Amino acid sequence: MDGKQVAVLLKKLDLSLDQWRLQVLTGKRVMTDIIGALYPDDKLVQDSLTEQLDLRLTDLKSALDKMNTIVLDIESLNVKLKAMLDLQSMSGGQSLVVEINQVPTDIRDLATWASSILSELGNQLRMNTAVVTSICHLETRELALFHQGVWTLQPAVTGQTELFMSCIRHIVQQEAAR
Repeated sequence: MDGKQVAVLLKKLDLSLDQWRLQVLTGKRVMTDIIGALYPDDKLVQDSLTEQLDLRLTDLKSALDKMNTIVLDIESLNVKLKAMLDLQSMSGGQSLVVEINQVPTDIRDLATWASSILSELGNQLRMNTAVVTSICHLETRELALFHQGVWTLQPAVTGQTELFMSCIRHIVQQEAAR
């Protein structure tokens, strides 16, 4: 198997992960505005923020839609990576280790990493959907801040999966380091 084919998939996966992180930051910024308008510190509703509330809610829903698209893209990449693994396994006798950007990489590991990333980002997407659905209907500012924390801290993504994401980034960035 050609390491270049796998490298292309990893680059696409890394790009999707960057886009995910961008949407996390976008959502955090938007929720800060929404929380400021709906759950103010000083109990004085700031008119300018209230007027922009509909726009901010639309921005938050847009970030969620983009996250959904990213999960679908990662799902597609995961299917392709598993297909490459199956093809390599069926070819018999060939090594499942390919060199990607001068980094020897086991395709089975990549498939495991991609599967874990897909699963946990899918779980986080469901949590983010719940956050978007409820952010305007909470009783207290503290509860709103908790919801913002769920979006920002990404609790469905484990440390192990964060490590997988870092490994993918490392492999992809080896090409740029040359």
